[in-house]
Amino acid sequence: MIKFKRTYRVGMLVVAFILWGAIFAGNAEARLRDYLKISRGLTITTTYDDNIFLEPRNGTDGFEVTILPSVGLVAEAPLPTVVKETSRHRLEMSYQPGFLHMNFYAGRFGDRPTHNARIFYRFRPREKTSFWIDNTFVKNNQPALIDPYGDYTSRKYYEIYTASPALKYEFTKKTAMQLDFQYKQTRYEKEDLEDSEDFQEGLTLFHTFSKRMSGSLGYTHSQKDSKKTGEKRYSSNALRMSLERELSKKLTSEIGLGYEWKDVKTTSSDVDDKTFSIGFKHNTSPRTDTTLSYKVRINDTADGLTYRSKGVNFGMKHKFTKKISSGLDLLYQSNPYYYSGREDELLGVDISVSYQLTKKLATTFKYIFRKRESNDGTKDYTRDRFILSTALAF
Repeated sequence: MIKFKRTYRVGMLVVAFILWGAIFAGNAEARLRDYLKISRGLTITTTYDDNIFLEPRNGTDGFEVTILPSVGLVAEAPLPTVVKETSRHRLEMSYQPGFLHMNFYAGRFGDRPTHNARIFYRFRPREKTSFWIDNTFVKNNQPALIDPYGDYTSRKYYEIYTASPALKYEFTKKTAMQLDFQYKQTRYEKEDLEDSEDFQEGLTLFHTFSKRMSGSLGYTHSQKDSKKTGEKRYSSNALRMSLERELSKKLTSEIGLGYEWKDVKTTSSDVDDKTFSIGFKHNTSPRTDTTLSYKVRINDTADGLTYRSKGVNFGMKHKFTKKISSGLDLLYQSNPYYYSGREDELLGVDISVSYQLTKKLATTFKYIFRKRESNDGTKDYTRDRFILSTALAF
């Protein structure tokens, strides 16, 4: 674990300096302030949760306080022969340490430090070609919140590193192709938790049929391997298609189809997933946007079992003034579980109000409600969360 930490930190610094030099190579005469932006911020969030452990009745309530400082850097260099808004090089770096993440519940206290780092680099050698790579690193720990009577000092420390390179090429103004690859490594400090590696490759074609209609067609292969044994634990191949059409100046629709076939080693069974989704977005007024979506998923297993899940989402965003805005989200989900025979229904309501006090200071209040009903009575729960967040940029 120590070796992994050192290797990652050194690697991140080396990559940052190399990209920094590439960005400003040949632009020594340019003033740094034209291409370099540094951001700093501080976010303080207080949360009250009336059912932390998702208990069926008489849930344990508690407070959570998080103080998250952040620092970010964005550097760009212009791309000749292309519109001024397009940059040839773009480098983004950010780091957010959550060294104060405190939980108060059932008369107990515990901290939960977190670390989030990101390096993003995009290179556009020509007008029709773009390459980018997104690297993220997360170090976190999960206290024993799933067990209301567990030892709070029992933690699941983990580190996740993700590298996501991609290449996009525009054949014409209407047709483009994108290649994606993702590598994800998850490492746990405890020996009883298995480390893993995830690989994903994808190819997507985009096409604009007319001013009002566009679509995409894509293929993705995914695989999860065990770091300990090297054995494949999961693999899948997926096809997806989407079609977006502007029905009117205010109404847009999107239809999605998907088919995925999986090889799940943990259940010794293949699973085929078929999905269908349809969504609408309506510009109700200059200050109000409304969305409505429906998704159904059908799972067929090699054992001849079929499971159907569905979900409906409704959303609305409204700006009262330039400084005050609000949001409303409603959801309904019906989910079956493989082999156990368990079936759940989930209802949800999210309400938020944001106020931009100044250019650098904003506050947001959120209310989140969830209610789950299951044919397994031990899985029923009702949960209310109240969240107050204040963000400062300087």
